[in-house]
Amino acid sequence: MGQIFTVKSIGDNAFQSCPKLSTISIPEGTETAGSNCFRGCESLQTVTFPSTIQQVGDSALMSNNALTTVKFTPGEITVTMGNNLFAQCWKLMDLTLPTLMDRISDYMFFSSKMNYLFIPNGVTEIGGYGLRQSSMGMIVIPSSVTRIGMTALSYNLQKVYFCGTQAQWNAIQKAGNQPFLSGKTIYYIADIQSVKI
Repeated sequence: MGQIFTVKSIGDNAFQSCPKLSTISIPEGTETAGSNCFRGCESLQTVTFPSTIQQVGDSALMSNNALTTVKFTPGEITVTMGNNLFAQCWKLMDLTLPTLMDRISDYMFFSSKMNYLFIPNGVTEIGGYGLRQSSMGMIVIPSSVTRIGMTALSYNLQKVYFCGTQAQWNAIQKAGNQPFLSGKTIYYIADIQSVKI
């Protein structure tokens, strides 16, 4: 009987540009996925992260043109999300974010074609250019957010829901010029369950 190994980490660039990789189910017990680890895999369609994941590196899933589905298994660990994580994943529409995560990272959804985004409660920051050049027309922002980075949101935004009060919204640090908010109505709601698509 062969020896069984437990995967704790997927290294930087581990499967970058692997042309025939189509489905990834990362095993429970894995804690980190390195930078660029699945970047540019032209056939990759589905990725599932385990409940044990703690960190996903910069550009880990960037530029996967066939990627449609990414799911983070619910867990009790706050996941650190790298920059450019879903950038240029133009077919990604089915996304389950971690139950707990630190932020919407810089350029995280850059050029995404997703139509809407529910940001999990507990996220404290929407990073610079996080949703820039994306197709998102609706976003739900939790009251835990304390900072919105430079040009973070999409010009296509039609509805911005904030799970808090107007006073809490006004207290959020908003870096630089925020043209995406010009003329937009902010809807103040009690919680994320109040929003209907």
